[in-house]
Amino acid sequence: MDVETSEAIEGLSLRIDALREDLAAQGTSLNGATATLGAQLRTEMAQLGSELRTEMAQLGSELRTEMAQLGTELRTEMAEQGAQLRAEMAEQGAQLRTEIRGVVIQLESVRDDIRIVAEGVASLAVKLDRRH
Repeated sequence: MDVETSEAIEGLSLRIDALREDLAAQGTSLNGATATLGAQLRTEMAQLGSELRTEMAQLGSELRTEMAQLGTELRTEMAEQGAQLRAEMAEQGAQLRTEIRGVVIQLESVRDDIRIVAEGVASLAVKLDRRH
């Protein structure tokens, strides 16, 4: 091999070694940057997770409050309707008792009428028996 070729190979070898060192340095730099970005992403995700948990807790609390209010409103409405139904039932009960009293009075009147007719028939039967 001649001197020029040998010097060219030596120069290439030195450049390759320099490139290798540059690549190693850039790899180290990239590893550091990747680690830094990974740490930042983990921190951001932890913060987002914490924020989401806080929001979910707040929403849960708000929903519980709303449900309690709705429950109270429903109980109030049910109590009002119950009171209205009781009043209506009491009124209808009073009307039925009044109507029953009227029917009982009519039945007693009809019973008296039947008794009077029965006595008249018995009296006629006795009179007819005496004539024969």
